[in-house]
Amino acid sequence: MVFEETVFPRFSDLDRTGRISLGSLPAILEDVGGHHLHSLREDVGLDATAGLAWFCTNWQIRIDALTPGIRPYRVRTWTRKKHSNTTVLRDFQLVDPSGKVVVRAEAKYALMDKGTPVPITEEMLTPFSPEEECVFEAEMAKIIPPESFSIEKLIGLRRSDIDFYGHVHNTRYLDLALEAFSEEPVEQLTREIRIAFRRPVRQGDSLKVLKKPNEDGWTVVLRSEREDHCYLSFLTE
Repeated sequence: MVFEETVFPRFSDLDRTGRISLGSLPAILEDVGGHHLHSLREDVGLDATAGLAWFCTNWQIRIDALTPGIRPYRVRTWTRKKHSNTTVLRDFQLVDPSGKVVVRAEAKYALMDKGTPVPITEEMLTPFSPEEECVFEAEMAKIIPPESFSIEKLIGLRRSDIDFYGHVHNTRYLDLALEAFSEEPVEQLTREIRIAFRRPVRQGDSLKVLKKPNEDGWTVVLRSEREDHCYLSFLTE
């Protein structure tokens, strides 16, 4: 089943070039994925207040042809079959008014019960009517963090960064990672973003962002005193 919805980016969703900002893309796409889930709520039988919910573990976002300006877009999204015993993939397309796909994305989700992974059965996915179509031919590449970094910067968490579950929502990590960039025109140069979530960032964590340039773009790590929380790749080709 392909779920479609029209979205209107806000001025606050635009970057300095007038395009949808890198940080806004995951939120816009995931909101529509959430509406798809909500439309099936009774059939799926999930209750976030009871501790059972889908958590994003990975993003891959490919920017094909975003242009400046506020205009209505169509978001198309669908769930695919199980990726593993505990994860499932959801694909997205952002379509402009001419019908052109300007952004493609894939997200991997795990079903969690109060922090514990829950095995996913075919019966659980039946209400979604999983599709075979994939927006990417290859599987998400693993992000290997570098041993050293060119930039290391402390960043502060805001109260508004913390979500219902007491940690930073997956759509906010990209904005935090962008704090590593000062002079580089990362918004204009980035063609693809890959995000791998490792451990939730929680209120009170002392967080720093580390960045290392490479031949394809940049690798960024969000790290606390305890552990690595998130790996991100910004690809320029």
